[in-house]
Amino acid sequence: MSPSTPPTPPPAAAARTLVLDVGETATLDDGSRLTYLRLVNDSRCPPGVQCIWAGDAEIALRWQPARGPAQEASLHTSPLQGRATATTFGPWQVRLEDLARGDAPKATLHIAPAGG
Repeated sequence: MSPSTPPTPPPAAAARTLVLDVGETATLDDGSRLTYLRLVNDSRCPPGVQCIWAGDAEIALRWQPARGPAQEASLHTSPLQGRATATTFGPWQVRLEDLARGDAPKATLHIAPAGG
């Protein structure tokens, strides 16, 4: 009788950057899905205009694990006044790195293992 071989652990999830359009979904390493639902609001100072306050934009995201209920969160471009620029969805930390301008701006999101 041969000794049993322990299962090979899955490869460690790597951090990556995603650029998503409004309504677009990306599949993460664990099979969960991250969807950029909508632009909630955008009060950022327009390009080429000098403003007293830089403003803020907010987007809504939904994370759907392979099993279990979906979770939603909003992320902001500005951390002022305690606004969240990052959130944790299950094993993932999701951070809003950049948000383009316009009615349906592309969102640049940094995805990394939570706590890593």
